[in-house]
Amino acid sequence: MSILIKGAQILDGNGNSPFKADILVLKDKISAIGDFRGHRPAETVIDGFGCYAAPGFIDVDTDSDHYLTLFTNPGQEDFLKQGVTTIFGGMCGYSLAPLVYGSMESVREWSESERLNVDWRTTKEFLSSLRRMTLGVNFGTLSGHLSMRQNIVRKSRALSGQEMKILSALLDKSLRDGSFGMSSSLGYAAGEDIENEEIVELLKTVKDRNGIYSTHLRDYGDGLIESVKDSVGAAVRSGISTIISHFEPYSVSAKKYEQALGIIGENTAAADIHFDIFPYDTSVVVLSDLLPKRILSESVAETLARLGKPGYIKQIQSFWSKNKIDPETMVIAGAPKNDYVVGKSIREFSQNRGLEPAEGVFELMRLTRMRGTMAVKNIDEKLIEKGLLHSQSLIASNSTSFDPSEKFVHERSKNTFTKYLEIATKSLSIEIAVKKITSVPARIFNLKNRGLLKEGNLADLVLIRDNRIKDVIVSGKIAVRNGEIENSAAGQVLKHDVKKKR
Repeated sequence: MSILIKGAQILDGNGNSPFKADILVLKDKISAIGDFRGHRPAETVIDGFGCYAAPGFIDVDTDSDHYLTLFTNPGQEDFLKQGVTTIFGGMCGYSLAPLVYGSMESVREWSESERLNVDWRTTKEFLSSLRRMTLGVNFGTLSGHLSMRQNIVRKSRALSGQEMKILSALLDKSLRDGSFGMSSSLGYAAGEDIENEEIVELLKTVKDRNGIYSTHLRDYGDGLIESVKDSVGAAVRSGISTIISHFEPYSVSAKKYEQALGIIGENTAAADIHFDIFPYDTSVVVLSDLLPKRILSESVAETLARLGKPGYIKQIQSFWSKNKIDPETMVIAGAPKNDYVVGKSIREFSQNRGLEPAEGVFELMRLTRMRGTMAVKNIDEKLIEKGLLHSQSLIASNSTSFDPSEKFVHERSKNTFTKYLEIATKSLSIEIAVKKITSVPARIFNLKNRGLLKEGNLADLVLIRDNRIKDVIVSGKIAVRNGEIENSAAGQVLKHDVKKKR
């Protein structure tokens, strides 16, 4: 197939000033950029007048694997409509591979994992299974530290020397199979007792295989500064490109946020460290995040039993007050096996049961057996722009593309990147704003043929008019035309090449 885009303003992704030109796409590549007036017309001609042409956007932190929408909604059309052509999963310590025992228990809080027939164990087999799908976007994965670790030992105790060797070998094979790096979460209950030294040791394996590291901080609250220093220190010591996941200005630590940004900025010469952020004041958290870690037990039944005891209730109320968590602002975002409550506010859910909002949260936990997610307004809106415009920020939805029939879909699933452009272009030039969502993440993830609009690169392209997405091309095929989906089956499964150095 050949496509000719005529007369667009070219944003190359490198931050250079735009220039007017035509773009010729042959098969899945950008064949030529120039003035093609008078040449034989292509099979499809797109009028680019009044539009910017840019590389396809890259979302560095999504939950499309955690929610299993890669399988239930493979077109991932919400990403395409906002110009995203490449997404990454396997974040926050949890990935769909490798699975030593074939169990997806680690993603049970997000999805009904038991519904999926798992026909893989290794990362290589997982990627092969995905290639049999018709994905709408390109997809790559990291290897989840907690998913791998829980295949070896269930408790978050220190690993023995032999267990550490097994974990390192499992990670090494996953990287050789095509994983782009490792993700961790020392902030979840499963990771709270894991020492930083374990992560630093595993990063040696990641570095040997030219991978990257993504981390969910140990503490986004009172311990924010210490947690950022730990992550910056690990990046400096390991020499690995590092991304701090969903580094939002949470209300509980808003006064420390600018100091934390300063620590990251001060260390850019010593470490290739970045953070991802979305432009909204609401986050979606798993239900267990609404409880103090000391209340959580490996036994769900034991955790739920504690919710009815006055002493524990007092601890929870203190935890909510300290972390500025207000049940009145909560909306049920996900409830596996209990879809009928999704989309309801906790106030509505509680009133239907004759309960106060706080007790309603506990009742939801009992109903779902601690499986589910909650939308919580817990981000300081006044500081979001400061994070978005920071030199080291990357943009991420930290979400997925849900089926249109879903009862609750947060706006960031649909408009993260267009909202970012709307905000950023008030302070930055369009070419610099686009660089942050194209060539910068492509460099970090070592994508050699994406992220730049240049001859010979894969034809992942976006046409932008007035900060809105007009057309999207994925692998040389038109995915979105005039804002409407035309083809949501052109995505590719990406495989990290461990031999490619940065």
